[in-house]
Amino acid sequence: MQKWNHFPIPFAIIDDHDKLVSYNQAFESLLTGLGKDKNITDYLQVVPNQSDPNLLMAKITGKDYLVIKKQIKQNENLLVGIETSGVTDLLEALNDLKRHKYELEAVFEHSYDGIYLTNREGVTIRTNAAIERITGIPKHYYLGKNVKDLVRRGILKNSVTEEALKKKKTVSFVQKNYIGNITLLTGTPVLDSQGNIDMIVTNIRDLTDLNRIQAEQIDYLKDHEFQTEAPQPKNEYEEKYGIVVQSEQMLAIFETAKRIANFDATILILGETGVGKDVLTNFIYENSDRVKTGKLIKVNCGAIPPELLESELFGYEAGAFTGANRNGKPGMFELANGGTLFLDEVAELPLNLQVKLLRVLQEGEIQRVGGTKPKKVDVHIIAATNRNLYEMVVQGEFREDLYYRLNVIPIHIPPLRERREDILPLIHLF
Repeated sequence: MQKWNHFPIPFAIIDDHDKLVSYNQAFESLLTGLGKDKNITDYLQVVPNQSDPNLLMAKITGKDYLVIKKQIKQNENLLVGIETSGVTDLLEALNDLKRHKYELEAVFEHSYDGIYLTNREGVTIRTNAAIERITGIPKHYYLGKNVKDLVRRGILKNSVTEEALKKKKTVSFVQKNYIGNITLLTGTPVLDSQGNIDMIVTNIRDLTDLNRIQAEQIDYLKDHEFQTEAPQPKNEYEEKYGIVVQSEQMLAIFETAKRIANFDATILILGETGVGKDVLTNFIYENSDRVKTGKLIKVNCGAIPPELLESELFGYEAGAFTGANRNGKPGMFELANGGTLFLDEVAELPLNLQVKLLRVLQEGEIQRVGGTKPKKVDVHIIAATNRNLYEMVVQGEFREDLYYRLNVIPIHIPPLRERREDILPLIHLF
């Protein structure tokens, strides 16, 4: 130890009872006041979660040290200490990684669906226990085998892995497997940093098993839940139109709609997507006299490209633009003449078309694209939107004069979460 006395790295020799035998100055400076009879284990501890008891750690004078223990002769062990700033943080990060690895392993292995991993050549690199339940074949059988070989042997009818490799995108299909179960297979490519396929992850769902579970649930609901709560008797709306109207809000809305059906004033239906604006429009039209004189024409203003919307709404004359029909074409207003025109998502109308719509509402006439003469039309307009038109007016995105011409009879349909009385009748209906 004498020759190592001035070496900057801490060295020490301990006996088999962990008592210090000798040490150099660097070690002594760390353990000020430590005599040869002291037990070194008072200062050192085994690195957590390590199987090697000869890898130790210590925190001395506020610094982290990694200490390696090595037997140099009988009854004597050499200790070499290396200062490692942040070793505690590194060890904690290592423990976190091990915990996450354990959690991911548990999710993979205990997933109810089969999970099947292949490399970019289609060779199986891993699968989980569910594969045995779904296919009746031990999971270790698949390891190292190419999916092409499995298809040739009749284990697989088709390979979703091969399709995903060819198309370089997620592929799904349904097939009957080796033991006759119907399965849904979805193969998803995993790309490396260069965008090349690194592996294919295939999810295998046993539809035969799921169908059985679903049938059992339906039987249970029939035997228990629906016996205790009988469906509400059908009212005239459901009986005649197939519309669920049980809540007070919806009853009030449809009663109002029935009363105004023969008014030619513009109706603006407001509400979130999916509340039934289209259904209410059908009801208004079917209860109006216009059902005898014209059609109900529906236009989704948000689904038609802006450059085509004008010709769709107002029609065009022969030769109005390149590719136009040589005989011209009537627009939606002309097709709805004598009937009703439903402008869904009216908030998506460009400002230039808002001017033309305002003219229809004020003058009752349209002008085709490329045309020179206006045409009179008799159309009842019902507009709908899921946006706040008034806020759009304030922000300059919607004309104020058009807003007030559309908002003559506003009807707001509340979402299903605000009319819970309709939920159970809807369940019975569907």
